[in-house]
Amino acid sequence: MLRLRASAVAACRGRVVSWSVPRSRDGEVLMISGLIELDEGCWMRARIVGAEPATLAAGTPVLVEFVRSGPGDHLSGSDRSGQEVTGEVIPVFRVGV
Repeated sequence: MLRLRASAVAACRGRVVSWSVPRSRDGEVLMISGLIELDEGCWMRARIVGAEPATLAAGTPVLVEFVRSGPGDHLSGSDRSGQEVTGEVIPVFRVGV
C-alpha cells in the first residue's frame, strides 16, 4: 500500500512574521491578517486575535486556537453537549500567551 499523504504533529506555537490590517471605509479595524512562522519552521497565513494593531511587532509569540467560522454548509452536526453547530473549523493565532 502506498501512502501518499504525510502527516505531522505541530506544537501550535509560532511568531508573527508580517501582518496587515484591513479597515472599513470609516476606519474600523475589520481584522488582523498575519503571516505566522510555526516553531517547526513552516509559515502559514491566518487571522491574529487578541491584539491591537499598534501593539504588534515582528517576533510576537502566538498560540493557535480553532474556532468556527460561523453558519455554513461545510460542517454541521452536534457537539458533545448536543447543541447544533455549523460552520468550518479554522485556525486563528492568539497573541498574549
